[in-house]
Amino acid sequence: MRAPHMDDYFALRLLGEPAVSPDGSRIAFTVQTCDRAADRDRSAIWLASTGASDSARPLTAGTARDRSPRWSPDGQSLAFISDRADGRPQIHIIPADGGEARRVATEPAVSGGLVWSPDGSRLAFVGRVLSQPDGWPPYAGAPEGDAQRARAQAAGIRGDTDVKVVTRVLYRMDGLGEYGDRRSHVFTVPASGDGPATQVTDGDFDHGYPAFSPDGRFLAMAANRRPAQEADLDNHTDLWGCEVANRRMFLLCSPGGSVLNPAWSPDGRRLAFVADDASAGRTTSPGCWVVAFAGADAPAQTPTCISRSLDRPVSYPDLTDLRLHTVGASVAWSWDGRHVYFPVFDQGVTAVYRAAPDGTPEVVTETPGPNGRTFGGFATGGPGPVVAYTGGDAVTPEELFAFRPGEAAIRLSAINASHVAGLALQPVRRFRYAGADGWPIEGWFMPAAGCAGRPAPCVVHVHGGPHSAYSDAIQFTMQLLAAAGIASLYVNPRGSQGYGQTFASACAGDWGGKDFLDIMAGCDHAVAAGWADPDRLGLTGYSYGGYMTCWAVTQTGRFRAALAGAPIANRHSFYGTSDIGVHFGETEFPGNAWESEDGHLARSALRFAARVSTPILFQHGEADLRCPIAQTEEYFVALRRQGKTAVMVRYPGEFHSTGGHSPRHKQDRMARMIAWFQHWLLG
Repeated sequence: MRAPHMDDYFALRLLGEPAVSPDGSRIAFTVQTCDRAADRDRSAIWLASTGASDSARPLTAGTARDRSPRWSPDGQSLAFISDRADGRPQIHIIPADGGEARRVATEPAVSGGLVWSPDGSRLAFVGRVLSQPDGWPPYAGAPEGDAQRARAQAAGIRGDTDVKVVTRVLYRMDGLGEYGDRRSHVFTVPASGDGPATQVTDGDFDHGYPAFSPDGRFLAMAANRRPAQEADLDNHTDLWGCEVANRRMFLLCSPGGSVLNPAWSPDGRRLAFVADDASAGRTTSPGCWVVAFAGADAPAQTPTCISRSLDRPVSYPDLTDLRLHTVGASVAWSWDGRHVYFPVFDQGVTAVYRAAPDGTPEVVTETPGPNGRTFGGFATGGPGPVVAYTGGDAVTPEELFAFRPGEAAIRLSAINASHVAGLALQPVRRFRYAGADGWPIEGWFMPAAGCAGRPAPCVVHVHGGPHSAYSDAIQFTMQLLAAAGIASLYVNPRGSQGYGQTFASACAGDWGGKDFLDIMAGCDHAVAAGWADPDRLGLTGYSYGGYMTCWAVTQTGRFRAALAGAPIANRHSFYGTSDIGVHFGETEFPGNAWESEDGHLARSALRFAARVSTPILFQHGEADLRCPIAQTEEYFVALRRQGKTAVMVRYPGEFHSTGGHSPRHKQDRMARMIAWFQHWLLG
């Protein structure tokens, strides 16, 4: 066996988006590969037979980005989204037994939400378009012809001007860019491809996650149909219905927070969905909710959270650098409508639960061991039902698994197995220690290769969010550090998901306070245990982890080197420049920028830049809209002005999301991280 190398990272493939066939016999899923020569990721649709170990085989060639497979109601074909035709995401349909895929052309690009109607005649999807009525003025006092400019720009036509007019707080999103006056709407299109797409929703509102009712008469969806000013500031969504024949919208329920992925019961009398009630602000953990459906003319109903007793999130908050990105957790009904199935993240491990609409949740996966399995995708279908997920552990990239309740899970794919089998990956030690106020904090330690039995140079990693979490999932970048002779310590301080709502909310309004103390206590534990060399400690983190890295080096000199990725260094300027600065800042910091200036700056690293003695490397995407690159620029300039050791590395065209980095940028980021800590920790 050999030590892992950076090339191994790019050779491994990422799995996700499982979909179970109507009869439960097959599972479609997405496999992403890295094309380093073209500097882009590609993905293909694969199929596996339920109950047959290592049966996964590709269905599409993977020369483009094929994703989001959806089975037709008769199980004979699969619809999916691909950019293979002209670079724009469009719907394609392929026979499930193989063959050529045909395109279902639509005028708007398909951004997601792909779903079949129950009779297989139509497909619904989400696209972003300008939906303002004729005669609409972009703003009061706009010059003549400005509406034509807005319509041309929304259609992607530059025309004779590139001037941008902004009237709403939410006009851009990291990973998407500026969308201006366009809104997300639900469309339907004939599956035959013989007709144009029909816009089902309307208005200056955003919609998503459509789901057809069993009789095909209605679509349920998440939407924020409040006035623009209110919608931009609360960032909440409700569960809405739409009568497809006449496009009449009606409110189903308002949980109070955000709604994701509604699913109809087989009899059409209930809906299950993922949502939160905002009871703890934006730190509220999502749960599985159920609401009765009483028809289009009934008043909005009161939903019930059937996972509340667990006090754990129905989500995938854990971080790994080898996972296909998933947009929110999904829920699914059993074929007989007796239970709802949903994933739950609990103390670093994901499990599948089920509950009757009026019952108590029960776990239906086997009890995890020390290296408990974590999930990156989840789906159910067919009689039984068949439960499918992509899962792995601390030394195993995620593969496809399936089981029926009461039976052991079977691994259906071994796409990365032969490659990983030849690598000497370091085992991970999971432990607990006392954080601030004696709170129990969970952590993981990955030893450095060749350092068994003696303290090793060690990098402390801080996750983002701040309400993400570390887990038993594989961390390949840390394996590369281990191969270079550097250990890794990563912990879940207060604010992390998976330990209850009180724990998850505990860092809101206290960034750099007891969360910082929790992390420092983890360092103390690793040093006292003889794992980490106290004189050769490094610190790194991304996003909120970048904030904590910038903050920590103003509070302590115990770290020999630091690396901050896409940090927040000035919370005051972040409020008005981030795509989520308003509603995020008012919960997390808290308060707005003009009434709470002192509170924002009191825990901003920029204010205390004179205290820094630690060499620090910054890595930041120039197109970052979540934590704009000015955050790094402000801090970097303050440090360099004082003659301190600071280096800024900028990545053109990159957003905030690490999943969006080009392969060459990913390689550069990892190479610079390893070289930086080798220099400062190993000399």
